[in-house]
Amino acid sequence: MGSDLRDEPPREAEVGSWSASAEHRLRQMALLAATAAHDAAGPLSYVLSNLEYLDAQLAQHKDELPPGRVAELRQCLREATLGAMHVQEIVRAIREPRDNSMLEAHVDLHRLLLSCIKVARTEIDHRARVITEFDAIPQLVGSESHLRRVFLNLIINAAQAVAGDSDKEQFIRVVTRAGNDGKVLVEIIDSGPGIPEESLPHLFEPFFTTKPAHQGTGLGLAVCRQVLDELGGDIEVETSVGRGATFRVALPLTPPGAPSSEGTARLSPSVPPVRRLPKRQLG
Repeated sequence: MGSDLRDEPPREAEVGSWSASAEHRLRQMALLAATAAHDAAGPLSYVLSNLEYLDAQLAQHKDELPPGRVAELRQCLREATLGAMHVQEIVRAIREPRDNSMLEAHVDLHRLLLSCIKVARTEIDHRARVITEFDAIPQLVGSESHLRRVFLNLIINAAQAVAGDSDKEQFIRVVTRAGNDGKVLVEIIDSGPGIPEESLPHLFEPFFTTKPAHQGTGLGLAVCRQVLDELGGDIEVETSVGRGATFRVALPLTPPGAPSSEGTARLSPSVPPVRRLPKRQLG
C-alpha cells in the first residue's frame, strides 16, 4: 500500500506537511521528466528510422523467407513502431506542454483503443483474454495523444490487476457506448481482486498506489484525471473486493475551447468482440 491510511483524519499540520512534500516531489519529477524527454528525443528518431528501414528491407527480401514469416516479422515491426511513436508523443507533450493544436482533431476512438491494446500486449499476454464491446458512437473532437495516455494507463492497470491469480480465467473488457448526456463512455473492466474501500478516496492522488513496492509510481491515475480534466471529461471507478474493478471514462463530443463537432460522421459501428488475445491476433 502506497499510503498510511488511518481511521482518524490527519491533523492540519500533517496535511500541510504532506502537501509540501508532494509538491516537492512533483517539482523533482517534472525536472526529471523534462531531462528524460530531452535525452530521449534523439535516440527515438534513430529507433523509428531504423524500424522503417527494416520494414522496407523485409519487403524487398520477402521471397527469401518461408511463406507467412515476412508478414509476422513486419507485424512485429509495426507494433514496435506503434510503441515508439507513443513514446515520441509523450516526449513531445513533455517538451511542448502548451501545444493544444491536436484538440481540433477528430478521434477514431475504436482504432485508438485497439492500438492501446496492441501496445499493452506484453502486459496482457498469458494473463487475460481481452473482450471488446464497441457500440456505434458519435465522433468526438480531442487530443489523440492525450487520450492514448489515458487508455493505455487504464488497460495496463487492468492487466496488472489480473496478474495475481493464475488459477482463474481472467478477462479485461473494453466497452464503448453513448451516454445519456450526449457524452461518449468508455469502460475498462477487469476481473481482478478489486480495490479496498479505504483506498478509493486516495486513488487519483499523486504517488498513491496499491501496488507492491517498486511496481508503481502512483502517478498513472493522477495523470488520467489531469488529462481528462483538461479535455472536459471525467473518470470514476466502481469496485468491490473479489469482484474486479470498472474504470468509466466520460468524454464530451467537443472539449472546452474546441469547435463544435455537430454533424460529423459516426465512428465504426459495433465491432465483434475480441474473445482472446493470442499472438498477432490484433494485427
